[in-house]
Amino acid sequence: MIPPEFIPLAELLANGRDAGVPVASEPDGVRSWDDLLRGISGWTAAYAARPEPRFALHHEDTWTFTCALLGAWAAGKHVVIPGDALPATFAALALPRLTAPLPGVPAAMPGRPAAPAGGALTVYTSGSTGKPASFVKSFAQLGSEIETLERTFGRELGASTLFSTVSHQHIYGLLFKVLWPLCAGRVFHIPDLFYPEELLATARTYRTAALISSPAHLKRLSESLDWPSVEDRWRAVFSSGGPLAWDAAQKTRRLFGRAPLEVYGSSETGGVAWRERGAVDATWRNFSNVELRLEDGSGALSVRSPHLPDGEWFTTSDLARLTDGGFELLGRRDRIVKVREKRVSLTAVEDALLEGGLATEACVLPLRGGQDQLGAVLVPSAEGLALPCKDLQERLRSRLAERVEGAAIPRRWRFVETLPLNASGKVTEESLLRLFETRPLLPEVLAVEPGAAGAVSLKLRLPKDLFYFDGHFPASPILPGVVQLDWAVRYGKEHLGVRGTFQKVEILKFQQVLQPGDEFALNLSFDAAKGRLKFEYQSARGRHSSGSLYFQSELA
Repeated sequence: MIPPEFIPLAELLANGRDAGVPVASEPDGVRSWDDLLRGISGWTAAYAARPEPRFALHHEDTWTFTCALLGAWAAGKHVVIPGDALPATFAALALPRLTAPLPGVPAAMPGRPAAPAGGALTVYTSGSTGKPASFVKSFAQLGSEIETLERTFGRELGASTLFSTVSHQHIYGLLFKVLWPLCAGRVFHIPDLFYPEELLATARTYRTAALISSPAHLKRLSESLDWPSVEDRWRAVFSSGGPLAWDAAQKTRRLFGRAPLEVYGSSETGGVAWRERGAVDATWRNFSNVELRLEDGSGALSVRSPHLPDGEWFTTSDLARLTDGGFELLGRRDRIVKVREKRVSLTAVEDALLEGGLATEACVLPLRGGQDQLGAVLVPSAEGLALPCKDLQERLRSRLAERVEGAAIPRRWRFVETLPLNASGKVTEESLLRLFETRPLLPEVLAVEPGAAGAVSLKLRLPKDLFYFDGHFPASPILPGVVQLDWAVRYGKEHLGVRGTFQKVEILKFQQVLQPGDEFALNLSFDAAKGRLKFEYQSARGRHSSGSLYFQSELA
């Protein structure tokens, strides 16, 4: 049932709301529909002054993005929403982009940002299986999906303020964080709350809240924070953009006091189904206006709904089994590539890499310059991390040699703390390929200052294109902790003669992040008798991290 305060998208764009209705919040206060109208008017004037019918739109700030989007529609423009703001992306689009509204334009009253006819906007897939593909969304499609969300989840959300860890530049964030709350009369929190500490602190300032998130963020939530202090605030936690692992779903239930609401869909299909998982293999429940069928021969799931154009069936890349209440997903259809004239299933290679327990995540892909070799990007498990990289690679290669043909064994390897994620929490093929480009792996050494016996201080600077910044994190790159440990060992061996087999780390503390361009000192001291290497990363801002690494003598 849709409550009376809900206004369908077409009606909202035509008539707006009362001027004082709250729309969005931020640390400095609440913004109303009247504030939104003022923002829309300047953008409408800016777009109306240009003859082009299509514009690219990318703004990191959700409020600016919302004003620009509605302003473009009010001016009768079609909006193309790329997933990132890279120069190459805009060059490929070959579309004009406005970066600021016209100043001094009075607010349109009573607020009628009338929608243009035809397609409302163009969105892009994440590019997780290749180059991003574009899809046009009509106002009817968007309106239908928003009404479906309200009909399915509206009662549970009530008057919650919506927090988000995902970008509005992708269809999931655009619908859940911007368009749905506008139609439902709910407030959205303007800044994305990427870090758990920010999320926790902000939740304390609201009576009720709902979180729009992704598997990539939920699985990395720290259990050491005081989540019980805000457990009574949460009305819902949404997860979309990829499969949510069972252990991450269970952790979310513990931290938020409720199971996550997982939403299955894509840029192509729109929303298809949802589940609130209480068991490992819970069934997906398709939305009430979504039809399902399996394609003969392949078993691939096909869907048809008002969220798709022209009432046509769309065949997904997911295998499924239909049930009385919906369906169960059975995995992805194999991704087949040709390598040295051999057909290779990338899915099978990834599965084989994960079977031995040396890695928790694996992505295999053809490298640039032809499909004559494969690359593998892996997140090592605790067992894998205990091995030197060379040994880990050899064990993985040996395992693959027993299970796949030689052409399917990756020639190049990358071991990372986390897979590189885009702003919507997805791993893209392009971000994986960048890991194989020649990029700095070490900091710039500005000075080396010997100290007392067994001590040294290195003055270092982080290159802005450091390899380890990829995907850690998209909105605000930071130096991973595992890299800081690796550098401490590397420079300890180089300058202090550290030898022996690594045993353990103690008193490990990470207190402040290190970011691109930072200059800092790495202070090292080695007690050979105890096999203990102490390290400390420090800058003008204070201590960043510290700890003690222990090594067993090779002669012991």
